Amino acid sequence: MSTGKKTGPPKHQNKIAWKPNAGVKINETEVGGRFRPLSEITGVCPRCKEQIDWKRRYGKYKPLQEPAKW
Repeated sequence: MSTGKKTGPPKHQNKIAWKPNAGVKINETEVGGRFRPLSEITGVCPRCKEQIDWKRRYGKYKPLQEPAKW
């Protein structure tokens, strides 16, 4: 009955990019707000920097309570 091959376009496509916290009002004086932007990422390798940057963009970044050891 079915050969296992899919044909045609995907069933659903994202029309707009996903925005984290889209319905949440942001306090502009908190870190990440307009008056206190996130600090520059320093002291990490390029791969870790990319991962931290991605997490910040999509609202998944949580800073470490104490520095990690490599």
